[in-house]
Amino acid sequence: PALTGITYWTRIHGTQFVRYELAGRNPLSEQGDRGAWARALFGVDDAHADWLEYEDRTAGVYRAVHVVDDRIENCVFLSARPDLPAREWLASLFAKDKLDEADRIAVLAGQPIGKGADTGPTVCSCFGVGRNTICTAIREQGLKTAAQITACLKAGGNCGSCVPELKKLLVDTELARLSAA
Repeated sequence: PALTGITYWTRIHGTQFVRYELAGRNPLSEQGDRGAWARALFGVDDAHADWLEYEDRTAGVYRAVHVVDDRIENCVFLSARPDLPAREWLASLFAKDKLDEADRIAVLAGQPIGKGADTGPTVCSCFGVGRNTICTAIREQGLKTAAQITACLKAGGNCGSCVPELKKLLVDTELARLSAA
């Protein structure tokens, strides 16, 4: 895309998507009509397109999603604050065959709907287990070893490359528990 006035950008290729992350020094309020800007960015000129958008000018937040055949075709999230959607969660929406109503609401909210919906960054690639899922299991089930995590979540039970990170999460979770006590 044509990205003028951007201080920093990067492109990341994922499964069924390409993600651009951008940063700039100009306030979001200087971007004028964000809806027109986003539609032009994605080349969406059909007035009947399935276009979802949310804007809160006071908070400096804008979100838009172009849906084609019940799947995300394009989306943009702008924020003056560091409260953008979790990358893993957003990537999971592109992998869905069809967005349901809860997914549509979640995209506009910029976060998963429902407790525990954000699994966090993937720690165990073999079984697709995220950091948040692992830390929750450690806390709630009192797990003390990587073997217990494997028995509970399968994480670390195939190639084993994530076992060092599982051990670190055990230590970090215990330190957090002790400092909270």
